[in-house]
Amino acid sequence: MTKMTAAQARVRRPMRALLKTLAPALLGSTVLPAAFLAGSVSAQTITNRIVSFGDSLTDNGNAFALVGAQPTGPYASGRFTNDRVFVEYLAASGTLARSGAQTLVGGLPVSTGNADFAFGGSRTDTLATPFPGIQTQINGFVAAGGRFNATDVVTLWGGANDLFQNIATAAATPATAQAVFGATATTAATNTVRETQQLASLGARTIVVLGLPDFSRLPAFAGAPAQLAGFGSATFNTVLLQGLAGVAAANPGANIVSIDTTTAFNAVLANPGQFGITNTTTPCLITGTCGNALFYDGVHPTDIGHRIVAAVVFNNLAVGQSINAVSSLADIGFEGRRTALLSSFEQFGAVRSTGDRTEFFLSATGNHVERDGSASRPRFDSTTGGLRFGGIRSINENWRAGLAINAVTGSGRSNAISFDPTHIGADVLVGWTQGAYFVNAGIGADFIQFSDYKRQLVGLPWQNTADPNGYTFSVAGEAGLHYSIGAIELTPQVRLSYLRASLNSFAEIGNAATVSVNGRAADGLTGAVELKASARLTDTAKVTALIGYEDLLTGAADFVRAQLINSTAQPVAVGVRQPLGAGLLFGAGAQAQLTPDVALFANYRGSALNDITHHQGNIGLTAKF
Repeated sequence: MTKMTAAQARVRRPMRALLKTLAPALLGSTVLPAAFLAGSVSAQTITNRIVSFGDSLTDNGNAFALVGAQPTGPYASGRFTNDRVFVEYLAASGTLARSGAQTLVGGLPVSTGNADFAFGGSRTDTLATPFPGIQTQINGFVAAGGRFNATDVVTLWGGANDLFQNIATAAATPATAQAVFGATATTAATNTVRETQQLASLGARTIVVLGLPDFSRLPAFAGAPAQLAGFGSATFNTVLLQGLAGVAAANPGANIVSIDTTTAFNAVLANPGQFGITNTTTPCLITGTCGNALFYDGVHPTDIGHRIVAAVVFNNLAVGQSINAVSSLADIGFEGRRTALLSSFEQFGAVRSTGDRTEFFLSATGNHVERDGSASRPRFDSTTGGLRFGGIRSINENWRAGLAINAVTGSGRSNAISFDPTHIGADVLVGWTQGAYFVNAGIGADFIQFSDYKRQLVGLPWQNTADPNGYTFSVAGEAGLHYSIGAIELTPQVRLSYLRASLNSFAEIGNAATVSVNGRAADGLTGAVELKASARLTDTAKVTALIGYEDLLTGAADFVRAQLINSTAQPVAVGVRQPLGAGLLFGAGAQAQLTPDVALFANYRGSALNDITHHQGNIGLTAKF
């Protein structure tokens, strides 16, 4: 190290004495005591460079390096916890250079590699405690030649020490305690807003700014003045969010990602067992067991808490990737509408004439659609079952009309989301026949509901919930002819179908990375050619087979657009490829006439194209009245 300043020399003493002397400052850093599922670190890491500023929750050893003493005792790792701090868990390499101390005394270059400039005990201003405040950290980074790359993730977390160092003074005069402490919190938040603006001006393009948890629930404030502590952290968060909104508006080229730590912190306290935590009140420095504890000391978390911070930050930064799966909901609606119209045409086409009566049908139906997914299109699968019913009636010798109603429900999933899709809709059909030739047309629509929607957060046992819904619409027409060769009838035909699926906007609710999602539509015009063959086995039984091909002639799909709720982060827009055609078509069926007016039928239709497969089946009966 280079020569220490007088202030630094005054604090170079045995480490235990140093910790005792600096405890009010060193313990005064923000904390999000929570946890994440074991073994999920690799699922919540960031490969871009991380540059961090803050206090002891971010400090990975700078404070101890600055005083030049090898830490011993409970903080032997140089950190104010029992393992690494959250930015180290967040980084793909798991390490950040301890650049703060060296840089501020003219040491290592800071233009490349993960770097941590945070110091335990730091305030949001330039006041030394004796460690440099966050403003001094940023100034030191710049003075040392530090520059931000466009892909850097910059983290900023502070404000707690400003509050902790002033709460006793404020509480000493109860009549003015809230006013005095509120002013302290406002100043600290304003400082943080100013520093965020400075980072944006220096070229930082992704800035993660973390708020404070509810201080009234920290072990250090188990008694009085817990209410005042909670008031201070709430005031800080309110002023911070308002100020960051202005910074985000003034810097459209920077993504200012504000993190709601209070909601996550309270969620952990509400259900600590999700994380294997059984101790949420006593610091593990007292109990000697950190594996099941939430707090390391009076205000700092154990490694469980740091891991949860990393997971919460990661989920906020990766929300675009996670929410991409929402595009599948409209695609599933698109495929569901295709299933309904094809089943309706299949049923309608099997009837040549009903005379002066109506042929009713009722069937149980099952459908499964699955897409393997790709870089531009998330995977999904959906399985539904239900009922189809309706009727067909001849208008005259050439014309007939029909109505088909479908109601199906089931389960589905797409990447990190799961849901129970329900489709309720109807198709109205009309057909014309002249000799061997026929033309059929239909129009249909479905209401779709994705109940029990859940999105699994990465590295956390939490799921965000929502209640998406939308509608689908189709117009289709087919034409062909019936050609008989002995007991076999061949039916070549062509079909054009226009389908549209629209997903309404909705909001996810949860403990972290909650988002509002704009509506999305996907539509397309498909063309198909088919050849059906029907063979009569007996006077009352026949079988059918089908082969063909269908493809998308033209189509379009909206972007998925999402906005983090209660965050100043920029909206994310995820491009999604247009829906697919069905590809190779194949199918089979059978019908048995029980009486002249009643028949049983069963049919199957499948399709496969590249990474998507579709299967549908119906079994039921028809009856003329």
